[in-house]
Amino acid sequence: MKGKRFKIYFTLALLMVSFVFVNTEPQVYAATENLIPAMTSNTTPSGTASASSNVGGSYIYQPYTAFNHKGAPSGNENYWVSTSKPAWLAYEFPEAKIVTKYTLTQDYDGSGLSTVNGRCPRDWTFEGWNEVTNQWDILDTRMNITNWEYNVKREFTFNNSNPYKKYRINITENNDGSPNVAIGEMEMMEGSPAPVSVLDIEPEKETINLNETVIANLVIDNINDITAKDIRIAYDNQKLEFLGFEEVSGIKLVKSLEETGSGELRVILASKGEANIINAKEILLKLNFKGIAMGEALVDITRGRVTDGIEMERDLTEVECHEGIITVEGLADVNNSGEFTLLDLGIDARHLTKDPASPELAQYNTDIVVNGQIDEDDLLEIGRLILENPNYLPNN
Repeated sequence: MKGKRFKIYFTLALLMVSFVFVNTEPQVYAATENLIPAMTSNTTPSGTASASSNVGGSYIYQPYTAFNHKGAPSGNENYWVSTSKPAWLAYEFPEAKIVTKYTLTQDYDGSGLSTVNGRCPRDWTFEGWNEVTNQWDILDTRMNITNWEYNVKREFTFNNSNPYKKYRINITENNDGSPNVAIGEMEMMEGSPAPVSVLDIEPEKETINLNETVIANLVIDNINDITAKDIRIAYDNQKLEFLGFEEVSGIKLVKSLEETGSGELRVILASKGEANIINAKEILLKLNFKGIAMGEALVDITRGRVTDGIEMERDLTEVECHEGIITVEGLADVNNSGEFTLLDLGIDARHLTKDPASPELAQYNTDIVVNGQIDEDDLLEIGRLILENPNYLPNN
């Protein structure tokens, strides 16, 4: 089995696309050991901690306090606080490292200066200093990161195969709107090479019921400056019925081919102008399927070609083309008898508008069209399922 698997089986036959790769080196997956030593000052025992600013000047809230391995206990020496935002916190290694994961811990909130989210970062980029171009390379972008808890470590993993000596978190907004940004502890981890995924299938739901529809997103990642794509896809047509394509903004479906009954698809896609050239993870196309038989259904990208629209055009390797899995399950009827009959409809009709999670309905599966309530959509769906039941043969 190649690549990661989701709970959808689709086989993608051939996807020919024009892309330029971010890099063709192996992707790097993060390890777990913190590379930064327990810092006792901004320069000891090794490396250099720095920041855009810190409250208290040279006395407290120094950059190194976010790298001292103490988490975020009470005391001004144990967490970093900026005087303003945007704000950045950095660490420079003595030698270049390939960092693919970092962790953040909330600052001490017992003083009342910080709420549960408080001064914790909300929007930021994680960056590496490029000594060739003399600029920061953005390696990871995070937006709307909330729900921080005191002294609880949060992990962030990204793909990177380039070594940098200096890394920083560059924060544009915190969680309470105050001028200060604060971090209790920050760690950085180094990874080891692993296969890179360029084309992938990501279903919006991993498990669906029989006769339920699902969208499987055709996704591109870990490649830059791509303008056109040609892709083949194979899917399990014994368990999935293909219903059609749905275009996304900025990408044109130039050509689509389907061999009826074969489970084979082919799509040719083009970016709409320079503003839509692929330079980050993007959804290229939405594939619509319906579950027609129970079990795991594979959706597999079997081949792909990409171009940058300048002079590069190449075929993707098997490792670069991944797959997804959708599991199709049987839909439980209302009274769990194993089939839908008029009694199922009557139960939902009797309890219309009630809360399906209430104790009096615990024995039933009343929320057939799952939305947290018993409503007319449930009645209509039960009626449809009754007529599809071959064992339901009323006298009239």
